[in-house]
Amino acid sequence: MPTHRKHPENHQDIILFKNLVWQMKESLLQKYSAKPLGRPLILAALPEHQSLFHKVNKNPLLLTNGIAINPSSASPEKQANMAWETMEPEYNQKLDSLVAIFEQARANRKNKYRCHQGRSH
Repeated sequence: MPTHRKHPENHQDIILFKNLVWQMKESLLQKYSAKPLGRPLILAALPEHQSLFHKVNKNPLLLTNGIAINPSSASPEKQANMAWETMEPEYNQKLDSLVAIFEQARANRKNKYRCHQGRSH
């Protein structure tokens, strides 16, 4: 005897639903989280959800590397440590870039000063 409920014949409805949920999460994150602060955003999610979230994400501050974990299974301290492990290479790269810019500016200033001295004598 048939029932009034109809089950999907394939998993397309489930996939569509997951996509919609992730798009909503992304929309809420975009509106209420990292962007206004200008800080990097690190995704903590199960590995199977990472690629889908990156597909629907439009936040330029979301780091490519995330934390592959169920956020509810880790303490805030563990999540903070994992976030730093993810962020540290980005931070060090930024510091190296700033040092290189500073060194170049200092070299340019020394050269300009030497040129000035050469003209006055």
